[in-house]
Amino acid sequence: MNDEGLIQVNGREKNVISKGIIKIYPKVIEDILLNHPKVDEVGVIGVPDPRLFQEVCACVVPKSKTQLTVKELEEFVTSRMIDESFSPKYYIFLDSLPRGKMGKTDRFNLMRKAIEDLSIY
Repeated sequence: MNDEGLIQVNGREKNVISKGIIKIYPKVIEDILLNHPKVDEVGVIGVPDPRLFQEVCACVVPKSKTQLTVKELEEFVTSRMIDESFSPKYYIFLDSLPRGKMGKTDRFNLMRKAIEDLSIY
């Protein structure tokens, strides 16, 4: 939201997470998590949920030689979110994010990895 009260949506439409009737833009959550001093990289994706269609999953690459817990991330995110329903339900720690040929985060393979790690089928 800018000084005039206008909201600008950044990010790709196909990356939008549909959690029930709520639309969540991953970039908003990614920007919050990237401000955590122990987070190096992050990719936020939607994973299947039988009740809400999708749930939010944050795939986090911690900075090297740091100890980072899910509880620490949950507290960090919820203290900076307007509405807790936008907060990730799942957190996964990875050594690196999958990249496509252009060097961007490969969200499709990231989602496949998260579904596998979380045993969601």
